[in-house]
Parts: sequence; structure tokens; C-alpha cells
Amino acid sequence: MQPLPEYREAEQVFRAAEQELERRLGYEVFNRFIEAQSHYTAQQTHAYYLFGLGLRQEVLSALVG
Repeated sequence: MQPLPEYREAEQVFRAAEQELERRLGYEVFNRFIEAQSHYTAQQTHAYYLFGLGLRQEVLSALVG
């Protein structure tokens, strides 16, 4: 499966920005930032999943009920 061209382009831009930040900030600071960002993104994904799951359950209950 080939990724979407827009996705590939966005990934390349992100990776370039990531490399520049690491170069400017140094590994230690950059790594702390990446860890904090990863944790935040994981929590966002979890919240979106829970919201979406709850919304689907409400729709199914309304349809069945």
C-alpha cells in the first residue's frame, strides 16, 4: 500500500523540522520535548477514542431503544 502523497510530504516536512529542533536544542532538551509531546498525543488519542466510542454507543442505544 502506498501512502497518500500529502501524508508523505507532511512526514518529510515534520522530520526536517524535527531534525532542526534537535540540532538547535540539543538531544537532552529535544528528547524531553518529544517525550512530553508523545504523552500528550497519546492522551488526546485516548480521549478521542473514548468520546467516539461513547458517541457510537449512544447512537446504537437510540436506534435499538
